[in-house]
Amino acid sequence: GINAEYGPLSGTLISVPPLSTFMDPLLWSLQNTFSPNAHEREQSEKTLQQLEDHPAFAGNLMTLIVNKDVDVSLRQAAAITLKNFHKKLASNARRSHNQSEHRDDVDAFLGPRKEIQADPSPAVKTQEDLRLEQVNGILKQDNSPTNILNALLWLPIQNLRVQLGVVFQQIVEDEWPQAWPNLIPYLMGQLTSNDPNLIFGALYAFRLFASNYQFRHPENKQKEFYEVVGQVFPTFLNLFRYVLTLNQPISADMQILLIKIFWNATQHGLPSHIANEAVAHEWLSILLEAFKKTPPFELLSSPLPDPKEWNWWKVKKWAGHVFLRYLSRYGSETHATNEEDKQFSIFFKNQFLMNILQAEIQLLTLAKTTTFPIPPKVTCVCLNYITNGIRFSKIYKLLQPYMSSFLKDIIFPILCFTPEDQQLWVENPYEFCSSRI
Repeated sequence: GINAEYGPLSGTLISVPPLSTFMDPLLWSLQNTFSPNAHEREQSEKTLQQLEDHPAFAGNLMTLIVNKDVDVSLRQAAAITLKNFHKKLASNARRSHNQSEHRDDVDAFLGPRKEIQADPSPAVKTQEDLRLEQVNGILKQDNSPTNILNALLWLPIQNLRVQLGVVFQQIVEDEWPQAWPNLIPYLMGQLTSNDPNLIFGALYAFRLFASNYQFRHPENKQKEFYEVVGQVFPTFLNLFRYVLTLNQPISADMQILLIKIFWNATQHGLPSHIANEAVAHEWLSILLEAFKKTPPFELLSSPLPDPKEWNWWKVKKWAGHVFLRYLSRYGSETHATNEEDKQFSIFFKNQFLMNILQAEIQLLTLAKTTTFPIPPKVTCVCLNYITNGIRFSKIYKLLQPYMSSFLKDIIFPILCFTPEDQQLWVENPYEFCSSRI
């Protein structure tokens, strides 16, 4: 067998089976997708299209993806192929349903049929539905190297995770909760692990799950999601407290995922669990703590990374986005559309409005005392909070005595023409105009 890179659902190591004879044309096709020869690339694409009809196509792609003995570029090609294949299957299934619904609309417009059944049978599944269900079943199979959830939890290569994440999201949308009822309980079980990498993998899967609800869904689907929020957010809160104590790079990664999950959960309002003032106080307090925490500059290696790519700054950026959303929605009770939002606005204004402002001003002044630059997006989200908040008398009164120093020490240096601006202006004036003006 071939060693796998991930852990199992059952707790015993799963080994990847030896490559089957079906793998030979598959490997050849994937390898030739990188060929500089256009004819070879065309032939490999045609072969891949033919192999798609084979029942083992998706499973063999997953076997390649999780096999650490296979070259990373080949695994990446397999992951992209699986993503595109699954996307095509899902698209075909939706198209067949849309065509069926269109025929029903035409029938309704033309009038009733001669024979009308009082109790119509359930819609017959199309060939596309059955094929998609077959592939999803392979990718969800417990204790199997083809299990996509295990791969998401354990794969250490982020590029592979990203491709598989697209497939995972589509399966969740199609099959959760009816055909995948154990998804949330299983992910919750991984959060109790002592392995930070496994916890990160579970949070990554939760983040993908929550992202499916960033746009409006039918009320029943939104209700199901909010029920999950009530189940998992107490665990997330305790986990957030724990990861704040870690001074490791993976701590920043997990904080970002937790904040993004919170962001998705409050996209269309406050779930009843978070609308509770005691719970909201805990969440906003820990978000504020994460925002105020001094980045561990001692962990920086030489040469220094790009500040925009350092995840400790991204923690502050995402927490700042949450604060800005809450300010715009709940900064004033006069904007509330119902009594619940009005009471929450009073709570937010009294408990957090000023504390967040002080933390953001303190972060902006950090630029004067440290040689590590604050990324522009972090600066921008802080200034947006101040700009949107200055219309409130509390914030205006706090800022008024310090306005001169605020303009001189914070705003003016941002507006000044720097040596970096000069270099960009000389090298690429178009990019300067795009990024600076």
